[in-house]
Amino acid sequence: MAETWIINPTSDSFLNLREGPASDHAIKRRIYPGDFAVVLEWSGNWTRILTRDGTFDYAHSRWLR
Repeated sequence: MAETWIINPTSDSFLNLREGPASDHAIKRRIYPGDFAVVLEWSGNWTRILTRDGTFDYAHSRWLR
């Protein structure tokens, strides 16, 4: 079952969303504090999410709460 989580980014005040579940994957875009995402699956420290604009991306799980 999918859950909605809030974005709680790093001290940079944004969270990079990536093409795949690792920091060596390309950054697709950024999201900012207070944005919400639907968690679709967990893959180690990475989470596949659906953002409110309908895109599928990966985010580091540490920055979701």
